[in-house]
Amino acid sequence: MHFKLRPSQFCRHRLANGLEIIAECHPEAYAVGLGLFVSVGARDEPSPWAGISHFVEHMVFKGNAQFPSERLNDAFERIGALYNAITDEDSTNYFLAVLPEYWPEALELLGQLMQPDFPPDQLELERRVILEEIRMDEDEPPYNAEDICRRIFFGDHPLGNSILGSKQSVAAIQAQDLHSYFQAHYGADTAVLVATGRINFDELVAKAEKIFGGWSPCGYRRQIHPVVPQQRFVVIPKPGSHQQYFLHLAPAPTGLADWVAVWLLTAILGGQEGGRLHWEFVDPGLVETVDLWFEEHQGAAVFAVSMTCEPTLAEENCQRLWDFYRRVREEPIHPQELEWAKNKVSSGLVLASELSVQRLANIGHDWLLERRYYSVAELLEMVAAVSPERILQLVHEYPFDCGTLVTVGPLEELSAPAHFPAEVTVLSTTSGA
Repeated sequence: MHFKLRPSQFCRHRLANGLEIIAECHPEAYAVGLGLFVSVGARDEPSPWAGISHFVEHMVFKGNAQFPSERLNDAFERIGALYNAITDEDSTNYFLAVLPEYWPEALELLGQLMQPDFPPDQLELERRVILEEIRMDEDEPPYNAEDICRRIFFGDHPLGNSILGSKQSVAAIQAQDLHSYFQAHYGADTAVLVATGRINFDELVAKAEKIFGGWSPCGYRRQIHPVVPQQRFVVIPKPGSHQQYFLHLAPAPTGLADWVAVWLLTAILGGQEGGRLHWEFVDPGLVETVDLWFEEHQGAAVFAVSMTCEPTLAEENCQRLWDFYRRVREEPIHPQELEWAKNKVSSGLVLASELSVQRLANIGHDWLLERRYYSVAELLEMVAAVSPERILQLVHEYPFDCGTLVTVGPLEELSAPAHFPAEVTVLSTTSGA
């Protein structure tokens, strides 16, 4: 595989207040991506404030006295910015993409986002929006199965916290709570300013010093606790559902030593056309969908598998999935199979690098988790170096046939797969699991 990649340079600087600035500068790029990646997410929330990180994400776009929401939105639109934000378990990220000539204005707007007033007249509006998101998760397929599965798998660990929170917690959060949480968790020492594309790094640092140089550190430090994966098989009857939905979480490796091999493993096994799960389930018409992916968090990682099928085939497919997992450890990784996976992963890396926001997300994610940076060229070399033996070793070190399996659908009972390490639990969709 030979890819012609744009020349790039990685730069790093830390302001006196602790704010890190990193950039992947491409002198030939057509756009600039900018993002503030804040190391606070659902796992950092106290139980009474479940969902508050996501609530803060919504509310910062309501602006402040200088830049109320209408002016803020108009300013983003005026420079043609594509902008958004996302909250997950580990972080809250504010990002945008603009033409190179507009990045200074875009950076000023990111600075305004970090000075929110949390206006009370906007609070109830956003509360209703978030409560509607929660209702949609509960009422539409797969009926909040992911939150339920995560809560069970992680047990008491904060990685099991819901990103959206609950109806009760969101209804109780007030403006002063948002102020307090923001002040305690958002600071120069918990954020990273990330840039990619056609940008001069010295100019970026100078501009960032003017905008963020007075931002005080907040002193927050996340406590990392080990995860104890729960072995559970949970059936949640959902009358009226026409399909049976499955979600399975199993432990996965963390850290750089394995995640490139993990990418290749998920490509080999995945449910997209060409993957083993596709030929096992989709091609013979046994399921409507099946997918496999990898989630990396600070201090933990999981493999996730989802499957949707007709209820009449649910028990057969459940056992078939477990048999598939066990066969994965026994069947060799064929060189041709690995070559296809490498082509798929490498193509994905290169294509994602052409999208400023996607590349920004990858760089920011890796930096927040492990303070690591790898150019696309380095990643391609790492992908090329993975052997079939390493991937098979990975499957033996982290077997899939364990962890938590949740199924939601019209079936009121379902037998656990043979050799499943736990008994069946039946819950209602409103149970706390």
